[in-house]
Amino acid sequence: MKTFTEFLTEAELSVEVNVDFKSKGERDTFEKKCTKEGIVVSFGKNKYADIAVLSGNKNKAVKVLKSLGYSEDEMTFKK
Repeated sequence: MKTFTEFLTEAELSVEVNVDFKSKGERDTFEKKCTKEGIVVSFGKNKYADIAVLSGNKNKAVKVLKSLGYSEDEMTFKK
């Protein structure tokens, strides 16, 4: 049984990851996989790199990013 805190952390969160797409096709694949899981993706830049911000269920976002080759060390979680 999940505690209330565990339930809240699985809810809506933002996951930020640095991205470096070699082509438009890679970016499209990234977006399609995310939207298929019901995750909203936005792209931007921070001080050092291009980033993708995934908003939605934390577990789904982590699962999608891992399937795309990202490790949890590369992910930043924000509420």
